Amino acid sequence: DHVEDATGRMGEICSTIVEVVFEDGLKLGASYQVTFPHCFDMEQGLSKEDVLVVFATRKGSLWHEVNPDHWDFAEADSACTYPRLRVTLPMPGIVCLCARNNVKAKLRTQVLAYMPAMVIPLESEEIHVYVTDCLPDKAEEILQHEMQIRGAVSLIGSSESMPMRPNSQVELSIKTD
Repeated sequence: DHVEDATGRMGEICSTIVEVVFEDGLKLGASYQVTFPHCFDMEQGLSKEDVLVVFATRKGSLWHEVNPDHWDFAEADSACTYPRLRVTLPMPGIVCLCARNNVKAKLRTQVLAYMPAMVIPLESEEIHVYVTDCLPDKAEEILQHEMQIRGAVSLIGSSESMPMRPNSQVELSIKTD
């Protein structure tokens, strides 16, 4: 009663993907809890029917829906500025939060802009602008990608969190003085 196959109902992954591995010999009770951040915009009236908490094992090939009785949303607070999910699981494995494939819930997004750390005078350089989910490691992930393709770069701008539906069109305009 804890999980059922949900592979066909999964939409976009909207959280950190967490893998729990027990050390050899570690024994727990019947279950344990994991709390992790997600990027759903909670101010838009998100409900448990809009999302899926899914669980898998390394040996399995399916994502299984965790029964909604075994998880709940946790609001952001002074200890963690991201909204979170608290889920109770029966065994080690991989867990994440997804939108249902037929729901277009708003996500918390941000804009990040990067450019090379050193700009050579009289040469042009590109500013790369990303519209991305608000998750704790997302800016670091993009920074690593930028460094891999361009070397040393600097984050030259970031926006506050803003709600946006997945696959929304965003038009950017550049203004100069």
